[in-house]
Amino acid sequence: MNSSILNATSQQWPVRSTVPALTLCVVMAVFLQGCNKPDAEPQVSSDGQEETVIISLETTFEGLQPDEYELNVPRDLPTADINEWADLMLADMIDQEVDEKKLAESLGKLLPGEVVQRIVRPKFVLRDSDHVRDCLWARELTQVVLANSRLETDRIVDLFYFVVNTIQVVPAEKSLPFGPFESTLHGRGTAEDRAWTFATLLKQQRIPAVVLLEKPAAEGIGTGDQTKEAEPSKNLIVGALLDDSLYLFDAALGMPVSGPDDLGATTLIRKPATLAQVLSDATLLPRMGTEESPYGVTVERLKNSQPLVIGDSSLWARRMEGLQNGMPAETTARIFEPLVSHGAFEGVVELVSARLAKVLPEAKVGVWLYPEQQREVRELVSKNEEQSKALAALKDTFKVPEPLLVAAVPDENNPGLQKLLLNFGPSWNVHRNGRVDQILGRPEKAIPAYLKVQDWRTMPPFPKDSPALDEGVEAMVIQQLPQDVKNRHLRAAEEALIWRATCQIQKASFESAAADLEGYLRQLQLTSGLYTGRFRNEANYLVGIALAMSGNSRRGMAFLRNVDSDNSRYDVSQWLIQRWSTQADGAQ
Repeated sequence: MNSSILNATSQQWPVRSTVPALTLCVVMAVFLQGCNKPDAEPQVSSDGQEETVIISLETTFEGLQPDEYELNVPRDLPTADINEWADLMLADMIDQEVDEKKLAESLGKLLPGEVVQRIVRPKFVLRDSDHVRDCLWARELTQVVLANSRLETDRIVDLFYFVVNTIQVVPAEKSLPFGPFESTLHGRGTAEDRAWTFATLLKQQRIPAVVLLEKPAAEGIGTGDQTKEAEPSKNLIVGALLDDSLYLFDAALGMPVSGPDDLGATTLIRKPATLAQVLSDATLLPRMGTEESPYGVTVERLKNSQPLVIGDSSLWARRMEGLQNGMPAETTARIFEPLVSHGAFEGVVELVSARLAKVLPEAKVGVWLYPEQQREVRELVSKNEEQSKALAALKDTFKVPEPLLVAAVPDENNPGLQKLLLNFGPSWNVHRNGRVDQILGRPEKAIPAYLKVQDWRTMPPFPKDSPALDEGVEAMVIQQLPQDVKNRHLRAAEEALIWRATCQIQKASFESAAADLEGYLRQLQLTSGLYTGRFRNEANYLVGIALAMSGNSRRGMAFLRNVDSDNSRYDVSQWLIQRWSTQADGAQ
């Protein structure tokens, strides 16, 4: 078994063999107590009898599930419940032999002081609940995505393609400070958001991930004197660490870096290069460029790069160690990872440093603070008017109003005629629930939901248990539906069509996906105004992928050529055209 991936049922990070056996036994005893017993605290009743007060985390973790949290459960409720549990149980769920002063000093060599304070504080905060929700989502998704992956490299490649097909890169000024789940839910983010999301999924498989930034760009990152984050890069290299091999992926381009075993015969790259391979073979990196645009990453750049581990203060916090040990036994998500070694645990910085010592002997492993900064800014969105409006607009398609009453009644002002009675209520959340099902790896449940939303583009859904409307009433509804409601339904229907196509790609139903996307693009050529066209570039890219995966790369290339040059899918489209053209020439 790969030494970078622990037993799938284990909830513990690697322990150091140099830790005394007694300390390790204490940690494991606490761990078992948390997993197999309800949380209890003895209390004395009014009659002098000792009673046991049970604080269960089962309901709390149910409320943190991605299909409940923020939808049926307010964001602040789980945090309050966890703190109530922590007041009684947290001290028993962490290794009390750890010298927290020394731990803070070790962290201070890697992180700014305010981040160290967030790691060592005992109280749980709202961002901790967001973090746990993201981990629960990542765990469930990885189990589905990887069900048919045979090789370990296939597993990381499959996760990477899920991320890049789901999250479209948008300019930083148009992005919002989302975590991995929210970026995936809304299908948009920066290349940095893709990298963070990819690392979050890998973490559930115990695969460490780093970003590789040039030392001038990485200066200050992961050190106590950091003052600012690096500028976004056109090519953002993420490394996934299997054993001593760091497999490379370009989160901005949306492709694994082509390895020596990638002979160009597959539609997409399935055999990524390792860092050692690209440093020893100068022909590999240029493969990732085109005649129009040579690849921006060079061997020299990688030699001078700094590996930065990916995570945030919630992931590294000792309180999260306690919650990991105390959460319900059936919950297998990994929510804790030690940044530096302490007690029984080997820190991820030390682990990555040891694994990369041969290939980058001069490199000092640091910490990438982009996720931490995103978490911090996310907590302030409600206080930022511009970002609050942008977030509300993004969520609008999830909240389209649904009619509570649809009927034709006599018009008292026009005897003998009828008028339309339309009363609207809140959304039934069909669209949002469908999207959550999709990103949880359940496309077969998401597709029927998306079909319903698509059917509502001209006619809103009937209220539940309402009688069928005759044709005359339906015509009145279509004609008199308020324009603002109609526009919102149209936007939701357009989004549902694109997301349904990505569901079909998830299911490997490539021909169905291509047919739906081609139908959408044909509609855009008409003057009916049925759709806004905001997904035109994405549709051209996805239909190109779907056609090529179904064996028709020639037609696929025709659609890729329609992607605008200022769109984030342009570079990868040009690269795929070059790859598929070479394949076609070779076949002839």
